[in-house]
Amino acid sequence: MNKFTFTGETIVLCRDGEKRIDEVVIGDEVVTSEGWRKVLKTFDNGIKIINDYSMQLDTGVVYLSATSDHKIKTVSGWKR
Repeated sequence: MNKFTFTGETIVLCRDGEKRIDEVVIGDEVVTSEGWRKVLKTFDNGIKIINDYSMQLDTGVVYLSATSDHKIKTVSGWKR
């Protein structure tokens, strides 16, 4: 079971446009840090405690909601 979780309303970029992550289905292609990847499986991780985060980037601020143990890919590797 995947314990690292984004909320269902998180927007991801698919070949056919932006989608909520809870609307992505097997076979969709999503953009990743390694290019386009086909979705091979999906997970329903149930109800978890979610935290809101903000990350300051050179070009602005990014806001996201995720579980506290969800890793984020940075230029220095994956970080909690």
